[in-house]
Amino acid sequence: KEHIASGGSTGHDGKRAGRTKAGSKPHVSKYPPIPAGMMTQPEAKALLPPAKKVSIWRGLSNGSWGCHIEPHSRRSFSWALYGENEAALMCIRFCWEMYLTS
Repeated sequence: KEHIASGGSTGHDGKRAGRTKAGSKPHVSKYPPIPAGMMTQPEAKALLPPAKKVSIWRGLSNGSWGCHIEPHSRRSFSWALYGENEAALMCIRFCWEMYLTS
């Protein structure tokens, strides 16, 4: 293999290998990008009630939206059953219902 002056190696085409930092590989997410029109976690969080301990997250490993508002138990809503945006809205509704009835 050829070596260039900086000490890095080159590929078979003579170009420098695609690296971001010295010795590290470029980051490639194992999750697909969020399609336009789908709610993101920051957008969903902005719609939650102003409780001290309330959270919402996307369950990427199991395909769901999850939420928690203390002192109530956690809830999750499946993307397969409700669709991704509707599952997020169901989490938001659940948090508001628990907030208003507490």
